[in-house]
Amino acid sequence: MKWRLFALLLTLGAASAEAEIYKWILPDGSIEYSDRPPAEGAEKVELSPLVTYTAPPVSEKSAESPQSDAAFDGYDSFTIASPANDATIRDNTGNVSLNFAITPTLIQGHAIDVFLDGRKFGRSNAPLVTLMNVSRGNHQIYAVIFDDSGVELARTGTISINLQRVSKLLEPDAIADPVIGGAKSPGGPKSPGGPKSAGGPSSPGGPASPGGPKSGGGATPTL
Repeated sequence: MKWRLFALLLTLGAASAEAEIYKWILPDGSIEYSDRPPAEGAEKVELSPLVTYTAPPVSEKSAESPQSDAAFDGYDSFTIASPANDATIRDNTGNVSLNFAITPTLIQGHAIDVFLDGRKFGRSNAPLVTLMNVSRGNHQIYAVIFDDSGVELARTGTISINLQRVSKLLEPDAIADPVIGGAKSPGGPKSPGGPKSAGGPSSPGGPASPGGPKSGGGATPTL
């Protein structure tokens, strides 16, 4: 009974701005509420003013992610945390992993451009970047943060790295295939049927066969 009364009072309270509310007691002792009272025996109900709340308007900036640049006041620091300057990196695939230290954290909409030997190598939206298939040797690396309008916001110092990877000259596919079809292999021994053995005697007592070929490995017979 109480919850029904409470729900009714809420409903009537919402309508109190437009109509007066009355209550009366029925013969069985139950209480009735309505904005249309009976002819007699009804009592006017004094209701408290309805409490309302109006939310402030939501701007486009406040509706964005907390990492928006609504209150951005610049980056305090932007450095290459790893690799260290003058580091030697050994990777036969030519991959170089970079880790940037940024304070505050990278704002949504900002991007990091990585430069290798003075030329733009790529762009990232995260502080961890991997440069792929970098050639062996010494390289200079730095990075720049840009906003979505292309304005430079911060720049790292330049570091130097030495990348070591297997030389193309030492890779298996860089060695010439052996010549097929009876030709001599590079640096290999002479094939059978080469020059005659030096100083070999002629066959004992046997005359040279008329018009016959020289015997393998023997000296040229005399007639």
